[in-house]
Amino acid sequence: MLAAFPLVFLLEIFCLYHAYKNGTEQKWFWLIVVLPLIGSLIYLYYHFFNRVTVDDISENITKVVSNNYQIDKLEKEVAFSGTVSNKTLLAAEYLNVGAFEKAISLFESCLKGTNAGDTELLMGLVKAKYLNKEYDEVVKYGKQLENEKEFEKADERIAYAWSLFNTDNHRKAEEIFQTMDHQFSNYKHRLEYGNFLIQENRSNEAKELLSTLINEIDHMDRVEKRSNKIIYNDIKSLHDSIQ
Repeated sequence: MLAAFPLVFLLEIFCLYHAYKNGTEQKWFWLIVVLPLIGSLIYLYYHFFNRVTVDDISENITKVVSNNYQIDKLEKEVAFSGTVSNKTLLAAEYLNVGAFEKAISLFESCLKGTNAGDTELLMGLVKAKYLNKEYDEVVKYGKQLENEKEFEKADERIAYAWSLFNTDNHRKAEEIFQTMDHQFSNYKHRLEYGNFLIQENRSNEAKELLSTLINEIDHMDRVEKRSNKIIYNDIKSLHDSIQ
C-alpha cells in the first residue's frame, strides 16, 4: 500500500499541473486535492479519454447524418428532375460514401446524345470505376480523355496511370506518369510516380525523384511550404523508407 503512495502523489501533481496550465475550472483542483486517486482518475478520464472519444463519435455521427441528408435530398431532386447536373451531384455524393456502383450507374446514364463525350462525366467514371477496381474500364475512358486539358493535372489521370499498370501496360503507365512530372508542381502526381518506380524495382530512380521534390519544396517561401506541408511529409516518408 505504501509503495503505491508515490505513484498517487505523482499522478496528483501531474493532474494539478495540467489543470493549472490549461486554465481548468476550480472544481477540478478541489476534486484532485480532496480525493487524490479517485479525483485524478476522473480528471484524466474527462480531459483525455472521454473528451477525445466523445468528440470523435460526435464528428462521425455528424458526417453520417450530413451524408444521409445530402443523399436523400439529392435523390429526391433527381426523382423530380433527372437532369445531368442533378445526377452528377448525386453521383459525387455516392462516391463520398463508397456507393461506387450507384455512382457509376448515374454517370453512365448521362453519357447520351450531346453528353456522350462530356469530359466531366468521363472523369467521374474514371474515378468511380478506379475505386471499384474496374481497371479495364478506366483505361477505356482514360484513353478518350488523354488529350483533354482538364485531365492534364487531375487526380483522375493518376487513376488512369495506375489502371494501365494494373492491366499490365507498364510502359504506357510510365508515359502517363512522365507527362505529369513537371517541376515545382503536380506533387501528388509525382509522388505517385515515385511509388510506381518503387513497384518497378527502380528504387534508385524513385529516391532521386523524391529527393528532387523535397529539394523543390525546401526552396519555397514560407507560405508555399505551409500549403505543401502534408504532401511534403508524405514525400519525405516514402523517400526515407527506401533502403
